[in-house]
Amino acid sequence: MIIRPLLAAAVLLSTSAAFAKPPQYLILDHSTEAVMDKAGAMAIWKAQMDEKRVARIAKLYPVGKWGFISQVEGGFTPDKGCVITARAMLVQAAAKTWNVPA
Repeated sequence: MIIRPLLAAAVLLSTSAAFAKPPQYLILDHSTEAVMDKAGAMAIWKAQMDEKRVARIAKLYPVGKWGFISQVEGGFTPDKGCVITARAMLVQAAAKTWNVPA
């Protein structure tokens, strides 16, 4: 009767995995502070990166190996026109690239 203990262990492992926190991508923001603050940028990322979207992206780009960088900059042209540029990049997360300890 080895089946019952194995079944109990499988159920226990699957329930703990169901309640585990989903993996999070590393997100860095390099925006100009006058245009967008870091808290605002992170709030936008958090609103967009729901569990379903992260699960779809993580199939192709694993969470531990990839991350996102965002950047919002702006200024004025010589004829007083306002210009804002924004970009979001999916990049490989290497410790030396992200300036974080390995």
